[in-house]
Amino acid sequence: VVLNVAENSSSGEVKKAFMKLSLLLHPDKNDHPYAATAFEAASSASKRLQDGALRAVVHRKLEEMKDME
Repeated sequence: VVLNVAENSSSGEVKKAFMKLSLLLHPDKNDHPYAATAFEAASSASKRLQDGALRAVVHRKLEEMKDME
């Protein structure tokens, strides 16, 4: 949700989305009081989705949440 990428996006697509978003959110470029927090959230999401093992955990949790509905 943070990076606005599809569940089956490649690591390259995730990285590209993060780079694009980071230009808007980086605290050095954005003086909004929550810019650092937003940048950290985007960075964390990017790292999780680019790492295969972490991405599997994210997908598993999403499936669990869907099953709870």
